Amino acid sequence: MATTTAGKAADNTLYYGDNLDILREHIPTASVDLVYLDPPFNSNRNYNVLFRDESGKESESQITAFEDTWHWGPDAEATYRALTTEGSDRVAKMIDAMRSFVGANQMMAYLVMMAARLVELHRVLKPTGSLYLHCDPTASHYLKIILDTIFGPDMFANEIIWKRAHTVKGNFGQGSRLWGTNTDTILFYRRSSANTFHPTFRPYTDDYLTAFYKFTEPETGRQYRLISMIGPGGAAKGNPYYEVMGVSRYWRYSKQKMQELSDAGMIVQTTMGRSACQQRPPYLRTRRSNLHVPSSFYRSRCIPCSPYRASQPA
Repeated sequence: MATTTAGKAADNTLYYGDNLDILREHIPTASVDLVYLDPPFNSNRNYNVLFRDESGKESESQITAFEDTWHWGPDAEATYRALTTEGSDRVAKMIDAMRSFVGANQMMAYLVMMAARLVELHRVLKPTGSLYLHCDPTASHYLKIILDTIFGPDMFANEIIWKRAHTVKGNFGQGSRLWGTNTDTILFYRRSSANTFHPTFRPYTDDYLTAFYKFTEPETGRQYRLISMIGPGGAAKGNPYYEVMGVSRYWRYSKQKMQELSDAGMIVQTTMGRSACQQRPPYLRTRRSNLHVPSSFYRSRCIPCSPYRASQPA
């Protein structure tokens, strides 16, 4: 690929033009903390920029900033050749194999354009940096292959599914035989395992606290919850069997670990000699310790929480 001529990047500068040229000419290697890109989705649309003259009046002329109608032509062929002859061996093999099964068509022109820019974005990211690529189901599976090749499969962090709307206008009445399209995809990759990540949090609900933090320590008034210490799967899962507080079970911890928890006052038996022992995790330290997942994302059944990695049902 073309060698960058970038020196020190200017602060607080908005660059206008082809982002591939901007990256190569103006953005130094390992200088960027975070990349979010929302490229065209191969959706057969044109995007125009309306210019104003110095008086502030709208100009009658418009230019196309970029065209989201990709065609395989000389530009795509030239970019493909650069990727396969001047890029890394991994990228060259990947893009060549992709062309062999996708073909020299509009989709491949789009993917070649994206691959060239993702190579440069990988270069400019700091070791602590991250990249979020917003796309849709039309090409997300291809783009993930490209990102896995450039960043490495182990640098894939998350696939975020963004729910665009609560209702979708479908075409069932017109004979459609598929579900309505209601989501986009955001692919999250890290430049290295040392990437910077700052989770955001939201308050627990009163209903959640009432349902799960049912216990209060008399001496301090601090709330806590209990978690079963029974080993799931019993002997079949390799859980040790022994007696604790008069109760013999398959436990999730070794006997030594159980003793350490007992010495630390972290074991509670709700009914003496009858019920299984339960672990008391760290106290509820704050009412704002539930990891926030934006409501427009689809959430999994459990959301990891701080400070003790329990989970709140979605």
